[in-house]
Amino acid sequence: MRKFLPLIFFLVLLTACGHNADLTQPLDIVVIGEFEDEEVIAVDSRQDEIIYLDLRLEIADYKPARFEPEQGTILGAYIERDIRTSSMGDFDRYLGVKHGIFEYTLRLGEDYPLRWILQNIANFSIPLITLLPPDDEEIFNLELIADFAQSAANLNIPLFVQLFPAMQGHSFIPTEYVQFFRDANRIFTDIAPNIVLVWGVDTTRAGVARHFYPGDDYVDWVKLTVYNDIDETGNFSDFFGVLDAFYFEFNSTHPIMLGLAVSHYSSASNRHFPVRAAEKLAQIYDGIAQNYPRIKAVIYRNYSDLDGRGGIYSINGTQVLADAYRNAVSIPHYINLIVYEDLQPKSIVIQTPYQAVMQGFDFFIPWQVVARFDEYNAEEWAKKQTHIGGNAFYPMGFVYEMLDLDFFVNHTEGFLVLQQKLKLQ
Repeated sequence: MRKFLPLIFFLVLLTACGHNADLTQPLDIVVIGEFEDEEVIAVDSRQDEIIYLDLRLEIADYKPARFEPEQGTILGAYIERDIRTSSMGDFDRYLGVKHGIFEYTLRLGEDYPLRWILQNIANFSIPLITLLPPDDEEIFNLELIADFAQSAANLNIPLFVQLFPAMQGHSFIPTEYVQFFRDANRIFTDIAPNIVLVWGVDTTRAGVARHFYPGDDYVDWVKLTVYNDIDETGNFSDFFGVLDAFYFEFNSTHPIMLGLAVSHYSSASNRHFPVRAAEKLAQIYDGIAQNYPRIKAVIYRNYSDLDGRGGIYSINGTQVLADAYRNAVSIPHYINLIVYEDLQPKSIVIQTPYQAVMQGFDFFIPWQVVARFDEYNAEEWAKKQTHIGGNAFYPMGFVYEMLDLDFFVNHTEGFLVLQQKLKLQ
């Protein structure tokens, strides 16, 4: 063993210098192999050091949805309740911004909005109809769904339909809701294949969204509606904190549509905060462009709701807000035309809001990501669970064994990519 002492000393010196280690601390010795019946050992001063890496997922077989742009985010607006705007064109001209999607709300059973659909055609925009439950007691009425589908098929105009969003004020039993949504999907597919079906929730149901989710095969897009209200002191809640969990939950299976409303009025203090709201608008649209590439459409909800939530969300009545919006969406990331792309499966890489851990030669994956792939084998996963920094992690070797996931690490930029081989559940 003596003949290897110079090698050991050299490895100790090299490792310590290369990682700026504290030479006053004890170093861990790791057996790395044998040579001529002698153990060859190396010293790693990082054995207890924890390094956090941004965690990304590579989805190998992602199939783009209809209307999904390959790059960028489509601008949209909801102006139905805006008393200042008489038409889509007026709204676009006032703001100096062309919108590619306009939203309209309709109760199931009401007359099909033919005139509004034709206005979209003249405006070169895609209609988005949000279907709300009928006023009568029979909420899940498939005959009315079939009537609506036939009306949509008669024109054969491509359009989005958001069906019964799970939002505050709508009480649905999850199992009944899911079955209704699946049945409606089959009707739309048979009668009106021009419909691109959107499933959506608002922030009050975002935490339990999976209970209302009908499944990947029954949805084209997913939508989250966020009302960013301002308090009596002019402060907003954490918008991106609300968005992150929903975004990671669905960004690998569907394009995400965001319904957005930012209030500049606080009913609690009866004060307006247009400058604060303008800053918030700029922050949100910049953040989406920089960090949320799977958000493929943003529908701004432009109206006042003093009788409901107590907020004023309109941006076309205050110059500072109109200017802030125009400037925020003027970057190339925001688009107004929908280009029909090839719908063949392709590989995409998505950023997660979580981090992997490197400790010595080992890598660990957080439980939030593991649960995304496998929520059914909790007992098996519990056997290999370890806690680092207050969060539960699993060793990469076990993750590979259980999920058949590969990985690679970019040490220069500090991220780890999990490579998917099997379809997400």
